Amino acid sequence: MKRALIAAAVASFGLVGCQEAYTEPGQQVGEQSELGTESEALVRDPENFNGLDSHLAALATAVLECKGRFTQSDFKVDEKRVLRRAFGPCQCPITRVPGGCDQGNMDRLSKYIDQLLAIQDYDLLPERKFGNANAVPYFAGRWSRYLKLVGNLECPAWRKLQTVNAPTPENVRLYVDCIKQGGGSKCKDKSSHIWQISIPKDCNITGASPYACATQRALQCSSWSGEQFIEAASSAENMARVQTDPKWWKDPTVYPDLGMDSPYDFDTLGYEHRMAEWGLAPGDMWGAAERQGERCHKYNDFLTLVNSGYLEGVDCGGEVCMTTCLDCPVPTTPFDYNPCNLPVPATP
Repeated sequence: MKRALIAAAVASFGLVGCQEAYTEPGQQVGEQSELGTESEALVRDPENFNGLDSHLAALATAVLECKGRFTQSDFKVDEKRVLRRAFGPCQCPITRVPGGCDQGNMDRLSKYIDQLLAIQDYDLLPERKFGNANAVPYFAGRWSRYLKLVGNLECPAWRKLQTVNAPTPENVRLYVDCIKQGGGSKCKDKSSHIWQISIPKDCNITGASPYACATQRALQCSSWSGEQFIEAASSAENMARVQTDPKWWKDPTVYPDLGMDSPYDFDTLGYEHRMAEWGLAPGDMWGAAERQGERCHKYNDFLTLVNSGYLEGVDCGGEVCMTTCLDCPVPTTPFDYNPCNLPVPATP
């Protein structure tokens, strides 16, 4: 899963991006996603990026789903160098939106944003069961540099047009079946969001294409979110669009149980979150709290071999705010905790 993605900083207006082709249910492998033909590749080191950038990308996605744009007042840094949310709870729009809006979902989104930020509270605990996450002061540092970069620029609104390959049971089945059939790298276990970008007022007076200006502004205003949020961008066809790249292990959705043998959808279907293969070793160590109990990849203690594990809840100071990948416990009796469904040794 180590791949080159686009550079967030650009020197001039125009097309930017580097992407793979993603498949929706029913879409043939090799068909391109919506932005697939409109982006130019930019050089980036495909290996050396911080695994926490995946955490920041999930935070950026949640902020957009909550309030539809980024602003310079979204967060503040407290006296402990911890990045805190500075906007209120997520609310359904006053005006009617297509398909409606469930305030219960918005309340859960507010909680998810706080859970993503709470990885920093875990770092500040006197004892950290799973080692340091090193989110402090990484998150605050990125935010401070972002404020210097954007200054007083007007940041555009983002409107989601499409989600490609969401981590639904249907798509998980398709991925697992693809792997079993030898599809290899053609099998996609990730999602993509396609967003339409509004045109800031000053983009109409620059003399350049307002759509290219809006695209660049979107990249600037999202630059705090790390190196793994933006996947591709386009200003073609009189529309500014950006494609973002969330990871399945960051998904906070609670899916219905698929069977009595296992309460975990991904695990029931034979899927493992490939977290260890994302970024510098040990990779991305932190998943959403809702993924607790599901299978995952992790490095061994010597960072030389990727093993199968399971996602265990992490207490960030009184509440589970995330999960981390642990070794599978080997059962000795049929009654032992066995999240990885390992065979129980036969009784002599």
